Amino acid sequence: MHEPVRSLQLVETIDQLIQSLKIATPIEIKIEVDGLELNVLFGGLSNFPNLRSKLIEIDVKNQKNLYLVEEFLQSYNFRKRTFI
Repeated sequence: MHEPVRSLQLVETIDQLIQSLKIATPIEIKIEVDGLELNVLFGGLSNFPNLRSKLIEIDVKNQKNLYLVEEFLQSYNFRKRTFI
């Protein structure tokens, strides 16, 4: 009997998926990836400026990751809104 799949790894970036699947650039995106937000952001650079809405859930307990993601977003003029 096979073991169940315990994790799924995306082998293409968001930009690559949009191009390879020939889909329209999304206007909204939600990212919830448990600590890999920065990787996802770098993988969607060419499409993120076209998004009307971006929602990124970040665990505030991981201060280093939070700082890096905030720094990245500020460098691309994203506005930060905090929801609790």
